[in-house]
Amino acid sequence: IFTLIEWLRDGNALYDVVDGDKESYPRDTWEISCAPEWAADYEANNLEGFGADEMPVIDATRMSVNLAYVEMANQLDLCDIRDVATRMGARTGGGEPLTPNPAMVLGTNLLTPLSMANVVATLSAQGVRCDPVAITEATTRDGETIDVPPANCTRVLEEDIAAGATHALEAVVGDNPYEDTGYFADIPGRDVAGKTGTTNQHANAWFVGYTPELAAAVWVGHQ
Repeated sequence: IFTLIEWLRDGNALYDVVDGDKESYPRDTWEISCAPEWAADYEANNLEGFGADEMPVIDATRMSVNLAYVEMANQLDLCDIRDVATRMGARTGGGEPLTPNPAMVLGTNLLTPLSMANVVATLSAQGVRCDPVAITEATTRDGETIDVPPANCTRVLEEDIAAGATHALEAVVGDNPYEDTGYFADIPGRDVAGKTGTTNQHANAWFVGYTPELAAAVWVGHQ
């Protein structure tokens, strides 16, 4: 999701064509302006979906083609991808900063389900991020209202960028069970967008999704 958003923020388009089958990237091809020491030779492969020598970004998104997204990230500054993830609310379980290394594109930062639900809530709100608040209302036994923590809502993405990302993520929850990896998350009659995620050996499986009114993240796996 974060690579997709930074791809759009950098002036690229959903129908730009990228290489979905390139597996090897030398360390000197990566731009990591804030932490150049994280550059490394990187090899990846496709786990979900399938690759192609050339494919539009929107197809790479709905089919979850890893290598197309590695290619996109290789054309961007990984620090910008890291920064947009942080602004949208992505957080690790231990609170440490996100690491901007090549493998981050496919999910090596240990993000919490709550923070990923907040990320897609930010997209649902057209680029406005709010702090998650577990308490909606509190009163004393006499009925007097007690202040709850503020949501601190703030715009972190341009509205058109959020709309473009949502358009691509709606294609993930499409009507083709053989190519749209979020096919089974469709809700008839509702606008739904989302993204699947799977780690090596299927140790972890994710789905984050949202409607205009609701955002959720589901993780199943081992740590």
